[in-house]
Amino acid sequence: MKLKKLFTFVMVASAIFLLGACGNSDEESKKKTETTPEVEQNDEKDTSKKKNETKIVDLTLEQVNEKELKVVSKAKGEGLGYAFYVIKDREIFETSGYTTDNEFSYTVTSPGKYKVRSFVRDKDGNIVKEDTETVEILD
Repeated sequence: MKLKKLFTFVMVASAIFLLGACGNSDEESKKKTETTPEVEQNDEKDTSKKKNETKIVDLTLEQVNEKELKVVSKAKGEGLGYAFYVIKDREIFETSGYTTDNEFSYTVTSPGKYKVRSFVRDKDGNIVKEDTETVEILD
């Protein structure tokens, strides 16, 4: 008889434990669901940090005289380096390496349609680029 009561007690205790565990997992699921928006909000906060990323804020191409072009690339970011491509008639005509100078001058040697592509690289190696408007140099 004692064995039957012990068996019954163990069965009831096991059932209570199992049901209790199921209830806790539902509560844990609710807690996880409730915390999910916080994680998404943190992702949104991370996205807002992208506003501080490197970007070109102003790019100008000035034709100084008949044969001289001057480009100024103003950018935001940390540890910036600048490189420029001269594009003539839709083909890369000349390139410069990265320097800390945000100004670039080029002497035109032949007529054509020119624009300059500005590259800005930050201290982390992120690169952004932008093209100037096109100017036509006549003979």
